[in-house]
Amino acid sequence: MPIARNRASARGRLPAARPAAARRRSPCLAHAANRLRRLMHVVGDGMDKRILLGCLGGAGMLLLFALLTKLFGLDARQAINTGLGPLPLIDVLAAFVAMFLGGALARHPLFRWIALLLMAAMWALTLFTVVSMALPDSPPPMRSIGAALKFNALAIALTLAAAFAGALLGERFGQKRAGALGRDGLMRR
Repeated sequence: MPIARNRASARGRLPAARPAAARRRSPCLAHAANRLRRLMHVVGDGMDKRILLGCLGGAGMLLLFALLTKLFGLDARQAINTGLGPLPLIDVLAAFVAMFLGGALARHPLFRWIALLLMAAMWALTLFTVVSMALPDSPPPMRSIGAALKFNALAIALTLAAAFAGALLGERFGQKRAGALGRDGLMRR
């Protein structure tokens, strides 16, 4: 008879018997499970695949813009010098277009904040690289992170604003476009 009971429990008819030791949780494991439940409540069920696709599309577009600006020689020398610092219009445009694409792919409000974090990470890596490669005879804005931040403050602020605006407009465009398509992918009339 135990064999039949095991077969029935394997088919889902009877609950499987677990030893008493397996049913009891250790306090440490229970605490970790509660912390994980609270974190999942804050974060949600996990990252939506569309958000991940938006992140990959936005980052890929930023990489494509960087490659094209290097290929055509439109790098930092093309920045407009203002009284507040250099203004790289190509980088601001690239941030807007890339995050517009990411927002259109993601179609989720969370992507706006991810776009800001993505651009902030790009700026942090750029400034860290510039400062770490500075030579003793380099200009003062390239010698420390603080000076590099001060020198590029306008460019950082405008690219972050462009990334947020691009993600917002892209999200709305993507939602509008998805609303115009039916479940079968055909245009509604």
